[in-house]
Order: sequence, then structure tokens, then C-alpha cells
Amino acid sequence: MRRYLLPLLPLLVATSPGLAAENPVEPVLRRRVAPEFTAELKRRWPANLHEGSVTLDFVVDPGGTVAAAHVSRARIPELVPPALAAIKKWKFKPATRNGRAAATLMRTEIWFHVSGKPVAANKEGPPVFVGWGDKLVTSDAPPQPGEFFVTNEALPHLDKLRPHLPAELRPGDPDGRTLIEPYPILMPLPQIKRDILEQAGGWVKYRVALVVRPDGSPGNQYILSSTAPETNRAMGLAMARWTFFPGTVNGRATTFVTVTDYEVGEILTVEFGKDTPVK
Repeated sequence: MRRYLLPLLPLLVATSPGLAAENPVEPVLRRRVAPEFTAELKRRWPANLHEGSVTLDFVVDPGGTVAAAHVSRARIPELVPPALAAIKKWKFKPATRNGRAAATLMRTEIWFHVSGKPVAANKEGPPVFVGWGDKLVTSDAPPQPGEFFVTNEALPHLDKLRPHLPAELRPGDPDGRTLIEPYPILMPLPQIKRDILEQAGGWVKYRVALVVRPDGSPGNQYILSSTAPETNRAMGLAMARWTFFPGTVNGRATTFVTVTDYEVGEILTVEFGKDTPVK
């Protein structure tokens, strides 16, 4: 009899009720439906952006369907309706807990490209498990005077940027609120002399941060990196003339801190005092 004890032990452990309670299984995406890119959306797409995204919090019910969704963050307001319409068609293998199907809270980011074609596969990862339950916690609180919010690109740089932000600004809590990030209307080029560009290899690359005020005008500016530091002053002067559609929190315009990558090439550069491209 002793020879049968070892083969039976794994079976007894695997079927133990206590272990099932300690081994919950998160939901698995079975069908992802891409958002519809309508002709109207393409017509209204901002000229200065190639891509945009919408971050959604949503509930997967015990049947594997999306029962509710909330917009956490969006780059362009027009992307919100198609993103919500698409996610309601997604299907999941439901989560299990204590051996039974259970509702879960999830988060995902849906990407759009100006061409209407699917974005790169590495852009959209699988939905992220947030917690157990079927209640989305949302807030109707408007932004308060002095609050600022942060775009996705600026989040990794926030600690570095804090000393350069106006003293009266304080970070707002975005949890449960809908953030529409500011996006550019006009981004005038810095005026860089041709010989400086040639010394830089024909292109200058910047990573810049700036405060976008509730009226869409730029506030404090900061150059995080530059491949030609001698051009930073010209870049700063150009940034002071940028204009944006302001960012909003629950529909109210407010202050945002944003970070963007910006490149200037010889073919796009203008000489001082001239409005024609350098040849």
C-alpha cells in the first residue's frame, strides 16, 4: 500500500478546497474589438498628432462581458465615443474566485493612429487586473484652483519637474475623474541657424516639458534633454509661442504638465528674419 501514497498526494493537494480559495484566476481576454475610425473622426483629428489613446476602467462580470466602463484619461475628446463603443464588445473568460466566476475591475489603453490603421502591436498590451468587485469608483469633483494634473508622458518625469513648477501649483488626485489631456494647435519651429544644424548632423532632438494653462497658453517651460544645447534658448522662445486645446478634468479646463519629444531638421528650419525654408 505504501507505494501508492506518493502518486496520490499531488491529487489530494490539487483538489483541496483551501488551496482553491487561495488561488484566484484573473480574467483572460478572448475577443478584442478594434474601435471604429470614422471619416468624421479623421476629419476632426488634430493636425499635430499622429497617435492618440483612451485609458478605460471597466468591469468584467461573471459572464465574461463588459458590464460598465469609465474613461480615466484621453488624449483627444473625439476618441472617447469609439473607444467606449469598442470595449463594450470585448469578451473575456471570466475570473474565478473560490472556484466560482467573479466580477473584476480592469484597466486598458486603446490606441488610435491618424491613418485609421491599427497601431503597433507593442502599444496595446493585455488589459490589467485592478481588483475584485463590480463597482467603478468615480468622482464628479471639478478641479480646484491651484491644482495641476499630469499627462501620461510627463508622469515618469514629475519628481524631476517639481522644482521647476510654479509654487502655487499643487498636484491633483486624478483617481475616478475623467482627464482629457491638452493637445497642440500650433507649435512654431525654433529659429536655428543652418551652420548649427549642420554641426548637429542635420537634426536636433529635444524632450521638453511645459505647463499648459487652462486657457491653452504655455506657462513654465523646461528642456529635459537636447542633442544641441546651444539651441535650447531658441527652442524655449518657440515653446513660449505654442498654443493648445486646454486639458480638462471632468469637463473643466485646468492646468496640466506635459512632456513631448520634438525634432527639428534642416529642411524645416527657417533663417532669422525670413519665412521661407532654408535650402
